[in-house]
Amino acid sequence: MTEGLMIDAEHPWPWLEAFPEYAAAFFNGRDEDAEALLRCVLAAPATVLFGKSGLGKSSLLQAGLFPGLRQERLLPVYVRLAHESVTACASAQIARRLEEEIRRTQDVTNDFTPLAYQFRHASEPDGTEIFPLTDSLWAELHCADIDLADADGRRWHPVFVLDQFEEIFTFASDPERQKQTFYELVDLIENRIPKALAERLHADDKLYGRLNLDTQNYRFLLSLREDYLADLEEWADLIPRLGLNRYRILPMSGAQANAAVEKTGGALVTNEDAINIIHYLSQTQAADSVTHRRRRQFQVEPTLLSLMCSGLNAERSKHKKERMATGNLAAEGGLIVERFYDQAFAGMSEMLRDFVEQHLITADGVRLPYPARSVKAEKLATAEQIKTLVDKRLIRRKSLEECDRIELVHDRLAQVALQRRQESQLRKEALKQQRLRLRWWVGTAFFMGLLVIFTGFMSYATWQAKHALRGRHGDAPGRRRRVHDLRPEAGRNNKGSVQGARRPQTFPLGQHRRSSTD
Repeated sequence: MTEGLMIDAEHPWPWLEAFPEYAAAFFNGRDEDAEALLRCVLAAPATVLFGKSGLGKSSLLQAGLFPGLRQERLLPVYVRLAHESVTACASAQIARRLEEEIRRTQDVTNDFTPLAYQFRHASEPDGTEIFPLTDSLWAELHCADIDLADADGRRWHPVFVLDQFEEIFTFASDPERQKQTFYELVDLIENRIPKALAERLHADDKLYGRLNLDTQNYRFLLSLREDYLADLEEWADLIPRLGLNRYRILPMSGAQANAAVEKTGGALVTNEDAINIIHYLSQTQAADSVTHRRRRQFQVEPTLLSLMCSGLNAERSKHKKERMATGNLAAEGGLIVERFYDQAFAGMSEMLRDFVEQHLITADGVRLPYPARSVKAEKLATAEQIKTLVDKRLIRRKSLEECDRIELVHDRLAQVALQRRQESQLRKEALKQQRLRLRWWVGTAFFMGLLVIFTGFMSYATWQAKHALRGRHGDAPGRRRRVHDLRPEAGRNNKGSVQGARRPQTFPLGQHRRSSTD
């Protein structure tokens, strides 16, 4: 159930959430569907509700069917099974939800008829346990000496509504866990005695008197997306009642959509406003014109209708106006859808967004179904990512004979996807040009750096060569000075006499200079 959602006359639409039961007065346009579904539930122990994603199955159940069930003294028990390995089994989860719903009827803040389990015979002593037999849900539902009744003693019977039942095929990764869930549902739906209880009955004859084995004072309703109906068929042989009583929900017609806008909005909208909104949402691409000519009527996705009305009403509230403005939906409506589109990808990978914008629309922005098996084979997105976008009502699975296909839920979203793809291409092209310029500047800077380094190196080499040459010839002036000092003129004084000049020695002819070693 939806938590933290408040719907009132000032906020009559729940955005993309489902209408809860307390908001039944604001849930309009599905009266015929609610009545037909109620007849199905009353007609058989099991009912299957199916339809495409985004058609409002959960809203139809909670705000359309549940009030009608209470009028028939049937207690609706909304169940969304958890399939993780650490969670309790299916029958235990259903039993817990039944107990919670009974307690909820006893809450004075709820406008429900208080219910409680009562002994069928007043002779039972006080303090006797209501369910002393077993912890089996099947046994609890078949006790012969107790009834679920109101304060006036009128009997009530539960209707277990298993919503989003397709999750057993997507979340139950353990095949054994999936089988166990279906086997438990077999016993409950087909009214078969569970194996464990049958063994107890064989060992204890007194149990026969405490159980009513022939009656079935409860009903089941399974709701799932249309694209998983084939998966459910695989279990139809085991649970035949799932194939006998079914109801298919379709997109809203123009008259239904008008009631969903005008009756729900009340003083916030006029008939003209409703027509403007429906006309805006009903406009399609040329590719769908043949389909519309064949149907001769508008068909509106309830999810997008609620989204559009909620967005327009939020703008009305923001500007403190009494009535929604629908005269410029070509601009304002597009902004609402664009915000919804962008918010759907919040926290998601860029690769997933590329998958939607590259593979789910054509070059000119027309919706293009894409094979689901190709998504997995080409590793374009994971199964969890696809389910996330399906839950956010951005895409849906479409079952065809050859294979399942993935598509956007509306042509308006395809137009936004085309716009985002073009913007992405412009960004990528700008980034490419920026990188090219950056490479040019980096290359230029690198070349200039090399040029500076080479110039500096050559200057240094030239200076070093000059320095080396100066080192080899740098003492030549000193040698010239020493030679100059040995010349006779260097030892003359002012008077022309030689001072300090050594006279050359002369030796007589035939004599030699005596060596110092002689």
